[in-house]
Amino acid sequence: MFLTKLTTRISQAALAGRVNQNVLYSFIRKNSSDSTVADLGLEKASKRGARPFNQSAYNSPSPIYELRIYNIHPKDFKRTVMLFQKHISTRTRHSKLLGFWNGEIGGSITQLIHLWEYESLSHRRSVRTGMMDDDTWTSVFLPALLPAMDSWGNTLLALAPNSSITRDFTNNSNAVYQLEILKRDEESDLERLKSDPKRAGETLVGRFFAIIGQSNMEYRLWRYSHIDDLLTGAWHRTLADPTEGSSLLLYPLGFSPIQ
Repeated sequence: MFLTKLTTRISQAALAGRVNQNVLYSFIRKNSSDSTVADLGLEKASKRGARPFNQSAYNSPSPIYELRIYNIHPKDFKRTVMLFQKHISTRTRHSKLLGFWNGEIGGSITQLIHLWEYESLSHRRSVRTGMMDDDTWTSVFLPALLPAMDSWGNTLLALAPNSSITRDFTNNSNAVYQLEILKRDEESDLERLKSDPKRAGETLVGRFFAIIGQSNMEYRLWRYSHIDDLLTGAWHRTLADPTEGSSLLLYPLGFSPIQ
């Protein structure tokens, strides 16, 4: 009971910024019996290579990303894509668009998926407010879009710790994307991801953790220079890394910043 309370107090104090959790845990390891260390779970954490506690990891992430998924009525799909193509510059005046895709396999085939970057939630709120003051957006675009929408949803994401957006590729019209939505199992998944050999034409554009939306989920955005490269990569992960979740095959639309 005492050990449980001690561990809880250490974690609470560390989160409050009053004490260095790593120092205290190190002290316990050096000055306690093996059974005490095992009872606290510290030996297990050390063996599995868990990352040290990092206070900065608990600061608010920036930037953040909003993943938006629109399900369009089939009869309105072509018209809706043309509508976005015509008015996307109106929207991107307000905030940064990372990518815009048509879902092809894995979900609705009349699905539009787009990913937007913000500095913070307050930045997002100011952007959304500004859009409501944009006459073209409210008087022209939205009245044409809303009747075509069957349903829509969004998820707030942040880049996984120690990761970044990768853009070390040249846009080309043959490129396709895969969005994996996986249940987080960070201990094993990250090690497999690091050890996984890079395949021809494959780029991991970004790893994201869900902040608001379905909890304990990781989103991985893969880019492939050719659709058959995607088939190879997806098949390899199906065999080597059968993680619980789902995935979508995505075609970037012509106005998407990444192709």
